[in-house]
Amino acid sequence: MKSRFLISLLLVNFYLDSATTKNDKAVFKKNTKAEKNPLLVTKETASSILQADLAIILVSAEWCTWCKKMKPIFEEHSKNKDILYAHLYLGPDFLTTDPVLQEIKKKYSLSLDAIPAILVFKKNKLVDQVTGIQTKEQLNALVKKHSSVTLSQAAQK
Repeated sequence: MKSRFLISLLLVNFYLDSATTKNDKAVFKKNTKAEKNPLLVTKETASSILQADLAIILVSAEWCTWCKKMKPIFEEHSKNKDILYAHLYLGPDFLTTDPVLQEIKKKYSLSLDAIPAILVFKKNKLVDQVTGIQTKEQLNALVKKHSSVTLSQAAQK
């Protein structure tokens, strides 16, 4: 338990280092090539991630087979630097509830029945959610639906 906490703490520090401060709130800059994408959703980073112009969050767990298949697709897609991609990992087993996810569920009246799930937020508003494994094409369509910048334009930047 202690080692998991220490690893989480190190990851949070890494991600917070890529943040800038504005009005005493952590606000994430657009990613540069050196910054890691997707970010990790934690108690400390959740509010900043949800306030982004467009944030796409993958909710998954290490014990979920479908999540393991979805992770490389999501990570490949997260190379689009104009959109904030984040990953919310659930607990080590299916009985453990993640406090960050519980807070998001309560705040946005979210009903999450299955994982993997993709949550789409625009400026602190939940605008879409999709459950189940998504293909690259389905993920492209979801991003295109909510983004003003197409993937081909983002690739040219």
